[in-house]
Amino acid sequence: MSEAELFGGAMCCALPGVLGKDFHDASRFRQVPDHQEMFMHERSGAAIIIELLSHQRHVADVDAAYFHWCELHSSNKARNEADRSQLVEETLEPVNFDTPHGPLLAVRTVASGIQRVSKFNEDDRVNDVMVSIGLLRLTKPYWTDVLVSISAPLRIAEGSSEQRYVEQPLEAEEAVAMVRTVFESVVIRDFGLFVEEE
Repeated sequence: MSEAELFGGAMCCALPGVLGKDFHDASRFRQVPDHQEMFMHERSGAAIIIELLSHQRHVADVDAAYFHWCELHSSNKARNEADRSQLVEETLEPVNFDTPHGPLLAVRTVASGIQRVSKFNEDDRVNDVMVSIGLLRLTKPYWTDVLVSISAPLRIAEGSSEQRYVEQPLEAEEAVAMVRTVFESVVIRDFGLFVEEE
């Protein structure tokens, strides 16, 4: 287990492996947006992303994980339908944070499901990818959805360019357990990271 600093040390999390060996900081070899931290798993080609998103105030807590899973489904241009009945969802115990404005109770939900995704517009080569997320919802005055996700190839289509990056795919249960470890270990050290809103 390794501790990973996030967003300049304002947050941190645990990675289930050795940083620099089992996991690599993706920002060292590709451009990563400022609101994201990304770690690549060495052998499986899985990507773990921690990102800070605008709190979707119009989305109820019970629907929020499904909402963000569908957002990833859309950005991945997944071929299968975003059928909620095919997802595994769970509500975890909320977390109480001690913030400069007093106690803040944050809702935590998780959702997992398979998305069928083509890499680099390879329309005839569709891979099965486990997309599993953990969502931490910060309300007033921080209004941020902290999303922890894993995209883990499970089955690679013959001829897909993804084959170059995947030595040994994870099992679906392994991918879910991996992102759950990261999600449940997230610590917020400095709430100055978040823009305050009314």
